[in-house]
Amino acid sequence: MFLPKNDGIDHINIYSGSSTLLGRMLSNFYDSPFDYEPYGHFRTVEGFWYYYFTGQQYDSFRRLVGYKAKEKGKLLKFDNILKDREITEEEKEIILEAIRCKLRQNKPILDALLENELPLTHYYYYGDKNNNPKIIEKEEYSWITNEYNRIRNLMLNKN
Repeated sequence: MFLPKNDGIDHINIYSGSSTLLGRMLSNFYDSPFDYEPYGHFRTVEGFWYYYFTGQQYDSFRRLVGYKAKEKGKLLKFDNILKDREITEEEKEIILEAIRCKLRQNKPILDALLENELPLTHYYYYGDKNNNPKIIEKEEYSWITNEYNRIRNLMLNKN
């Protein structure tokens, strides 16, 4: 298990609260505008996530950045939508394509990903990162981290 105090030293935490710019840029919260046809324009992957999973009926998600998208999703009781089911492989592929659109259309983020060889991971933590923080890993979302690793390895011609 990686520790938050070592973020940027022995790993990169893909998290809006990451110690590294790369970790924050790879987060779904990061303001990284992209177009994704046939869905249109979005400022964040998080906004796309909520737009998609709420039935593509709330255009305001297109403009929302980071936690604002999550807040609106909570107001709409979004958590109830996925609460009793797993995300399908087809839905995962749609989200992963949003991530690929983000990288293709925000070259500084892709460049930063390719310039860093530290392992990528994702976890939340609460408390002081240097003093026994509570760490929460969400294995059910490892497919997102796996995609960043796959893209980096592919672009660097690694197997």
